[in-house]
Amino acid sequence: MENNHFQNGTADNTGSEPDQQPQEQLIKLLNDLYAGNEAYNKALENIAGDPNKVPQAVKDQLNLARNNLVSWCDEHMRRSMKAIMFKIFGSQIAKDGSLRFTVLWNDVLVKVLKSGKLKAPEGDVIRSLTAYFSDALANQARDYLRRRKRFGKILDDEIKPLVEMREKYLMDNYNINLEFLLEKVAEWETAGDVVGTVLRLRYIDGMTYEQIAEATGLSRDQVKRILANGRVRLQNIANRS
Repeated sequence: MENNHFQNGTADNTGSEPDQQPQEQLIKLLNDLYAGNEAYNKALENIAGDPNKVPQAVKDQLNLARNNLVSWCDEHMRRSMKAIMFKIFGSQIAKDGSLRFTVLWNDVLVKVLKSGKLKAPEGDVIRSLTAYFSDALANQARDYLRRRKRFGKILDDEIKPLVEMREKYLMDNYNINLEFLLEKVAEWETAGDVVGTVLRLRYIDGMTYEQIAEATGLSRDQVKRILANGRVRLQNIANRS
């Protein structure tokens, strides 16, 4: 996943006309991502699978599609998170503390899958939305913790109950600091280390072992082993600090 452009604010907002409905915007972005992936895979076939020889224009097309989708997911979450969370949890929202990706994108996903306008297979769409909503969510959690550290107590923020309850849950149950976890997850994912992705999906999104296995192509047992190893790595790094 390409996080750097999104975090630096250099990605285009949606690449769609402003009068389009949200689901129409999402359909266009998903189709753009599908086209970018197709172009990238075709280029790989022509150069014997060497990613270093993929033309820069093809890489740029795919990166732009990825960044636009992350930006759209982030904006949708900012607009819709409070209403969706209260609809699902009601007054229990402050007690749950789970950053569950399904809560945030399921309503949009159903509309998109029923539209008949998608070029990519349904399974690819589900994996894409899972990945990009999760990525945007982790970025929002990082942003909230940075702002809290800088400005002190934050009284009114839609992501506050989710982040702070997840923060408490991780510390009480695993002795894991959420800010430290997010830092290492970003570092490991950037390096292509699957442990970062698995830790994020489990401890930020609250996904089950089965959901993580489906999202990553791993087995349930592999997911459990990676999580256990990831916790040990986190603890060892924290102890050395």
